[in-house]
Amino acid sequence: NPIVGALSLRFETRKKFFVFGSISSALLMGILVFTTLNSGLALVLYFLLGLGLSTTFLCYSVIMEILPNELQGLGVGLCNTVVYFSGAVLSIVIGTILHEELSALVGNSANILFEQRVGLALFFFTLIQAFTISLFIKESFKK
Repeated sequence: NPIVGALSLRFETRKKFFVFGSISSALLMGILVFTTLNSGLALVLYFLLGLGLSTTFLCYSVIMEILPNELQGLGVGLCNTVVYFSGAVLSIVIGTILHEELSALVGNSANILFEQRVGLALFFFTLIQAFTISLFIKESFKK
């Protein structure tokens, strides 16, 4: 997100954006997953969630600032691998949970939206993990 990049340059920090992005995303995901909202409010919260999640793209700037030139390509490649691998694994895990939950509802009058929250709650917990990790990242902004 170019807006987040420009703001991190203006305020000369990357770590604060990681911390704020992860905690705000976790709070928004918690609200979206664990409460019942009307569709208009949910759309606004999903938009804000997207903004919060977009702070993760600063990791590429951090890699370029922290690692020596000869390791920057490796760092970016490793970061991409972790991002796409975790996305693939979480998709399978969440899909399996949703499939099992929805299979149990066939012929049942339970609220399907509520049952999907079980699988989607995994995103909430990964954001809590991201917040915890962001607390230990050293500031990388170079003046």
